[in-house]
Amino acid sequence: MSLKNILVGFTDGSAMVYQPKSSVRIANRGPSPVRKKDFEQVRQYPPEWVGFGSFYAEILAAGQRVETHRGLLTVDTVKHDVDLPQGDHTPSSIGNVDRHRLR
Repeated sequence: MSLKNILVGFTDGSAMVYQPKSSVRIANRGPSPVRKKDFEQVRQYPPEWVGFGSFYAEILAAGQRVETHRGLLTVDTVKHDVDLPQGDHTPSSIGNVDRHRLR
């Protein structure tokens, strides 16, 4: 039995497809404007620090903040059992946007 993939849409309009057992880093502690033990800085100004946990992609839900190659993004939608290849599925119009404006 093969597992179908998960299509995750983010609030900036980008999308990623994950395998259900893919490891994703979710910001599950914070945010904090100051450094705390085991937190990582995700933004310089205004300063933002968060703590991450690693989880399977199958637990993703709207509102969670996920570390991606585009930075820390907020999940907007999650569709399970999609027949799409794993990877970035961002529309080209979003991919050409200045990523610094999206943060």
